[in-house]
Amino acid sequence: TKFYVQIRQVKKIRQDYDNITTQMQNLERVRLKPLYENMYGMATFDTGQDLYRVKAVKITENFDVKVYYLDFGNYMWINANQFFKIPYGFLICPFQAVECSLECVGPASTTQSLSAPQRWHPNFIGELEKNPYEQALRS
Repeated sequence: TKFYVQIRQVKKIRQDYDNITTQMQNLERVRLKPLYENMYGMATFDTGQDLYRVKAVKITENFDVKVYYLDFGNYMWINANQFFKIPYGFLICPFQAVECSLECVGPASTTQSLSAPQRWHPNFIGELEKNPYEQALRS
């Protein structure tokens, strides 16, 4: 299960990120043509007006774009008209979302192999796989 955390303790990186975020809000919003997968840009999130650093992950023939928010780790579908050019200098600051995963996590046991009663219930595993995508986790 993959999830993302944001590193907030490195003061210089945090200051650079805050500075970039503030500057992005004052930029002219230039639409990109052509738009292609793996292209970096800026987009709003949900119904807000603030711009965030994104990467185009998938583009449909209807010009819907699945974007990955580089500083938060979440995905969203937007219209291509909501994908804007990002100045190169705004890509220098490290992306704030750090991909993590949980591997080989299970109930505590003193034996090497778990018998059926010691295994986690499938419903619990389903919740564990779902929840990291719906939460903002910070370190």
